[in-house]
Amino acid sequence: MTSPPNKSRKSIAIILVIVGGAVVLFLIWQVFRDPSDLSNACLEVLPQNNRVGMKFERGTDGTTVLDLSGQKGVQTGATPQQIDGFVKCLEVTKNIKVTVENAVRLPLEPVGQVANRWSRESGLKLRLMPGSNNEALNNIRIGPATGRKEDVVRDWCTQQAGACVSCEPSQPTADTVEVLVHLRDNPPLAKRQLDGVWPVPGPGIQSDPWQIVNAKGERFYYECKRP
Repeated sequence: MTSPPNKSRKSIAIILVIVGGAVVLFLIWQVFRDPSDLSNACLEVLPQNNRVGMKFERGTDGTTVLDLSGQKGVQTGATPQQIDGFVKCLEVTKNIKVTVENAVRLPLEPVGQVANRWSRESGLKLRLMPGSNNEALNNIRIGPATGRKEDVVRDWCTQQAGACVSCEPSQPTADTVEVLVHLRDNPPLAKRQLDGVWPVPGPGIQSDPWQIVNAKGERFYYECKRP
């Protein structure tokens, strides 16, 4: 005598729940297990053969300092996105604050905002070249990314936003002073909303070109869709 079909389905569902729960617990253990040192869980975010050029020190205020100066002239293969994920992993799993030296750490933000900030800093500059759609060019997403400026810009120009912009030079080095950024013709852009509520410009006040904020305090940016 066979079991009723609905009873079989219930048994299968219970098994799937048990198996699914076991998988979730395993993933939580993998990601949040307490590593004995920095060479375990968080380093797994990086390519296994590209762990050079980084130096850790204990800051005077108790923070952990990540110095990326050793990456100069060294091809690590780790992307700025991978390094950023590595730093975030350290902050979550080790419950520490990581300060990055000799490099930049960018959140998700419009590239025009980065270009404006870097114009007042030493090192590499970004110049956004005027064109047919300056709003789009100023508000293309860059980041999250962590690394030397030239590495972050190189990855953005060729990978993250390469389908939407062209850069001169496209492969900046530590000696590059400035990178010119042009918007490509018919770039594959999608308008997205940034998290949070932003100040609404008052009457007659002109917003910065990298701030698209509506009357509700919603702010937007453009995502470059990869081919």
